[in-house]
Amino acid sequence: MEILAAVLGFVGGVLAGLFGVGGGILFVPTLVLVLGLTQVHAEATSLLAILPTVLVGTWRQRRHGNVDLRAMFWLLLGSIPGVLLTSKLTLRLPDQALRLGLATVLMLSGVKLVNTPGADWIVLAGFIAGGIVLAAWGIRELREQRREAPLATELPLS
Repeated sequence: MEILAAVLGFVGGVLAGLFGVGGGILFVPTLVLVLGLTQVHAEATSLLAILPTVLVGTWRQRRHGNVDLRAMFWLLLGSIPGVLLTSKLTLRLPDQALRLGLATVLMLSGVKLVNTPGADWIVLAGFIAGGIVLAAWGIRELREQRREAPLATELPLS
């Protein structure tokens, strides 16, 4: 098992070095299907495993002058709060919803990558639909929590 994980890490590292963080996209399905991790554990493991790889790749690209620091600043300004928010959210989402979300993002990325006619509108519609579904799920979860909260305070302690 350890050797298989090391081989998968090497392949992911090569892909991350060639294509940026895109190699990490292959880690999650592989960790779920080959090593049997749950979706949440696979995502967290993938993020932690890819972090040093990305740091090394970033250092090398920066050294060769390929990093736009101004663009990086604006990307970090938006992505850090997004990661903090969604990392808490993934702990509450069922595995099936996480898989569907990952598949949707990959599919929309593919639509944009092959430059399908109207790709911008398709991607925009996909993200709007995903946002609506996520908001509806969040509202439902909040309502369930509010219903359960009075019940928890009314139950006598034994």
